[in-house]
Amino acid sequence: MTTPSETSKPRKTFENWLLVIIGLVAQAPLYYQIPRWADGLDPTFVHPKWMAQSSFPIVLHMAAIHPIVWICIMILCFVRLCYNFRWKLER
Repeated sequence: MTTPSETSKPRKTFENWLLVIIGLVAQAPLYYQIPRWADGLDPTFVHPKWMAQSSFPIVLHMAAIHPIVWICIMILCFVRLCYNFRWKLER
């Protein structure tokens, strides 16, 4: 018979794995958006011609979402990972 702690470990491992993947995927559109945003341009604009010629059009579709959203997703994933590993975030 398994104890509750043994059955919760695989779920935490899977959750941690998903959080890392989500955090990495959230960084992909930021490589396009942050330089545009720093130059004062609209970070969510993607030319339709670029969509047609892109090898990875999903990243450009993701760039239509504002960078603040992607940054918040990365922060939430990091905080949840710290909570899962019982790391203390101190000020």
